[in-house]
Amino acid sequence: MRLTTPAHIFKLLLISSSLHLYGCGDTADGPSYQPDSPPNEASSSATLASASSAQSNGSASSVSSVAPTVIDPTNDQSIIAEISASALTLPPRTPTEIRISFKNNYDEAVNIPSTPSASSNCITANNASVTFSELNGPEVTATYEARTGCIGDDRVTFSGDWNGAAYTIELTLNIEKDPFSNIEWLSTEPAQISIRGSGGQESATITFALRGYNGENIVGEQVSFQIDGAAGGASLSENTGVSDENGEVSVRVRAGTAPSNVIVLATYTPTGETTPSSNLVVASGIAIEGNVTLATSAYNPLGFARIGTQSVTLTVNATDRSGNPVPDGTSVNFISEEGGNIMPNCTLSSGSCFVTFSPNGLQPANGKIQIFAAIKGGEGFIDNNGNKIFDDGDTFTPEIHEMGEPYSDNNNNGQYDLGEHFADTNNDGSRTEGNNLWSGPNCKHSTLCDSSDDFIDLGVQMMLILSDGRSPTLCNPGDFAAASFNVTSEGNLSLGGLYLSDGNANASSDSIACPLGNPLPVGTAITFKAGNGKIIGNASWTIVDTYLPTGPYNVTYKAPEATGLDVLTLEITPPLSPTYFYQWDINVVL
Repeated sequence: MRLTTPAHIFKLLLISSSLHLYGCGDTADGPSYQPDSPPNEASSSATLASASSAQSNGSASSVSSVAPTVIDPTNDQSIIAEISASALTLPPRTPTEIRISFKNNYDEAVNIPSTPSASSNCITANNASVTFSELNGPEVTATYEARTGCIGDDRVTFSGDWNGAAYTIELTLNIEKDPFSNIEWLSTEPAQISIRGSGGQESATITFALRGYNGENIVGEQVSFQIDGAAGGASLSENTGVSDENGEVSVRVRAGTAPSNVIVLATYTPTGETTPSSNLVVASGIAIEGNVTLATSAYNPLGFARIGTQSVTLTVNATDRSGNPVPDGTSVNFISEEGGNIMPNCTLSSGSCFVTFSPNGLQPANGKIQIFAAIKGGEGFIDNNGNKIFDDGDTFTPEIHEMGEPYSDNNNNGQYDLGEHFADTNNDGSRTEGNNLWSGPNCKHSTLCDSSDDFIDLGVQMMLILSDGRSPTLCNPGDFAAASFNVTSEGNLSLGGLYLSDGNANASSDSIACPLGNPLPVGTAITFKAGNGKIIGNASWTIVDTYLPTGPYNVTYKAPEATGLDVLTLEITPPLSPTYFYQWDINVVL
């Protein structure tokens, strides 16, 4: 039987069709309607909320819902959609097949004009997907599969267009949580931190993850933390945490005041399963007096009255009381006020950093300059109880451990002279001597703490010699003092005791053989040559980096068979300089 409906009532039905409609169609309440009004009087849309007629946790069972969906404006009939799924409750990563079919109110299959689209919270978060099969008559088939991160109810909405009328139909799926399998350590960042109060990075983040049997993330579960290896007072930021959407849970570890290896134990609260982290090393403390060193790639570069000739690399190294590198990022400042160009600072990495020094044409007359470096740190003491903190029971001897504000001893007299550079730690405009109190961070002594200084400046210096390559000098000729020598035919002549310098008469030397002069520049080549005779043994040397004039140089001359005059020549070739010659006559006689 076909029922007709007046046109104004049809319009009302079209408006009502934009609401959630349930139970219309072939039901016990009466027959369905079929409008006879023109289809273009109003557009129509409907939303179908699924109601399951059967439900099972088994993946092989089916669930379905039936409801009117849309008024087909082309054929003047209502379209009924039926949606079913192979299972509403799904284990993790388990697909389910969803079928949507369409019938008219006479229960006749109607070909669907286009494939609908699917959306849900999990799909939007890229944690689930719906794949449609090729459109086939009155039915569309889709495969829904949840991925990692989709847990609990996921309301899936299918939306489409039926000859210009929009429709939606919904189905709620429940994705089960993956059963807990294990807790695993993921990372410790960074793997090494600095002792508390050192100024470096003093905390680290340790991250664990909860995983299920299917590899899913276990979300929203509690994990408890316990620290193992808390020497020096290492501590945790919290004792519990809850796993996030990635199944991850983190805890921060704060360093103590002594070196140690720290392990964090993470326990999954519901089962008590425990996993340790990797070792977190608490190693770096502040630099202390006596543990800062300065080195150079060469003591005696070619630099006197030169600009930009031989540059050298100056490297500073600083360790804490345990001999561990001080924290990365610690800055070291450099001063070379007597001459040369030097980079003003460098930043420590693994306890070391370097700067470059280049001659700039300025230097004292003796060619000797002081390089001064300063770094923040603390004074030394004898740690009698081994806790790396200066407290009662430790020994602080001012004559040994306290140096006052460090300075550059330019004249090498072992004391500060007015005008020499100093590190003005307290910023009072004058160099301050020690106050018989220990200065540095984390001081716990009851009577010997200097409350005004958490950090002090520690100084270290070294001397560079700007050697002159223009005047190689036999500062001590030894056996070479004579102008000529006699030797028999095919005989040997041994000469030795020769010392060389750069000829700087303003430079005093600690060398007993040569009280005046600096060494020739590093890399200077020294060679003995003979005219007709031969040199037996070593005849060539290269000057290495040194503070002193070099020698002794020894040579053995082998005379030729023929008699007559021969010449022994000493060639000296400084870097970037011409070769200089010294010669001696050799009379070869019978």
